[in-house]
Amino acid sequence: MSARTRLDTSHRAWLLGWMLLFSLTARSEENMHFHGALVMKPCVVASESERSEVNLGNIRLESLHDQGRTPGTAFALRLEQCDISAAKHGVRVTFRGDESDRRGMLTLAPGSQAGNIVIGLETAEGEALPLGTPSAAQALVEGENLLRFKAYAERLGADPQSAITPGTFSAVASFEVSYE
Repeated sequence: MSARTRLDTSHRAWLLGWMLLFSLTARSEENMHFHGALVMKPCVVASESERSEVNLGNIRLESLHDQGRTPGTAFALRLEQCDISAAKHGVRVTFRGDESDRRGMLTLAPGSQAGNIVIGLETAEGEALPLGTPSAAQALVEGENLLRFKAYAERLGADPQSAITPGTFSAVASFEVSYE
């Protein structure tokens, strides 16, 4: 064996040792996670619509006593990446939540200070949209769509003089989107 062959062999062994060392130290614990969702739906619900907040603002007790309810506060659910070939007849939205004694209305969430009011939902045109009832079908366009609705507070008792307790309040609902 010549000196050159011994040098090449020892050089290769040295190089192989360093490669193993670096390959072992370059590995780390699992510190990257990839996630997503594969869906077979004509649209994707925009992330900001997945957890929406609708602020009904400060409501004067007198307005609830006089009118029985507040004007509707507009809100929208945004759908993205819509492919209308898969939903030729549009989309319907159904809201669900803890129903109050007044059928179709949301009861206030535990921890609410206000009392004797409920939260109602309606279409953008002001038509009542009871909990558990699908909205009328809304046509879709390619790309992005805004589905518009309104929420309002309503006096629970039929008697205009029924005691409404002032304070902060909240209610929680979920929504389902169905395509036709």
